[in-house]
Amino acid sequence: MRKRVVASLGVFVLAGGVATADAAGAHVAPDGGTVTCHVSPGQWKALADRGVGFRAMAPGVQLTDRDQPGTTLTDPGGRLDVLGRGQITFRGGFRLESRATGDFVEVTEPRTALPAGNPEFQVRSSFDPVGTRMEILEYAVDPIALHLSLLGLTLGIDATDVAVNPTFAAVLTRAFGDGASETGMVFAACSADLTVRLTA
Repeated sequence: MRKRVVASLGVFVLAGGVATADAAGAHVAPDGGTVTCHVSPGQWKALADRGVGFRAMAPGVQLTDRDQPGTTLTDPGGRLDVLGRGQITFRGGFRLESRATGDFVEVTEPRTALPAGNPEFQVRSSFDPVGTRMEILEYAVDPIALHLSLLGLTLGIDATDVAVNPTFAAVLTRAFGDGASETGMVFAACSADLTVRLTA
């Protein structure tokens, strides 16, 4: 199995080439930009072989630039320290739906942590139409994959694998049948290009 996703942060706070003394007490709040996620080739084959389609949920945008579909996540929120540790939220998500039966799994409103986490989503399905918030994925970002700049007020995360946890494997199996996914399978690769603002 490929390594799981973890948001890694390489943080350099420089003023004229010298690290600022008060940087350790600063925090940042994400206030713009997007996360981009593409379903992994292995996961997409498992779903497509079972006649399952993928659709981005607003305000996310459907990505069609690869053989595997994807979506963006928007409107970031939360609070991080200068090492990139903290909580972060987004809007958007995706819907998986069987073309044959109409059975579906809809995943929206992620809330997670950096640099590693088990993101929690609102998960609706054909067997739980009201929906339940649950942790469904897991990742850990390599320390060289996350780039937080207090000078540029940007936060970037290089492509990171996000893996299916046992809860989501069970949801996908119940909705779409055996082999739709499995624990530890890479579900998607995600990257981030965000702007941040300084906070207390």
